[in-house]
Amino acid sequence: MIEDFLYYKHRLFDFYKKGEITQDNYLMLFSHIWLLSWTYCMKVGSLDMWLDVNELTKEEQMEQFKALNLGFRLNSK
Repeated sequence: MIEDFLYYKHRLFDFYKKGEITQDNYLMLFSHIWLLSWTYCMKVGSLDMWLDVNELTKEEQMEQFKALNLGFRLNSK
């Protein structure tokens, strides 16, 4: 389950870095991310995997937040 979560999360981040986030690919990827992360967090009670805290620098974490924010804005239009 963690591998699936990380795969979809990194795909979303890749779209963001390339400037290719659309409403369609955001909704598809984020729905997978949300379901997998919610399921995992309910089992272990931790949100740390959202940011790969042990793997990313603070700058990379901020880039992931920016990607998610851009996706939310696209989705709310």
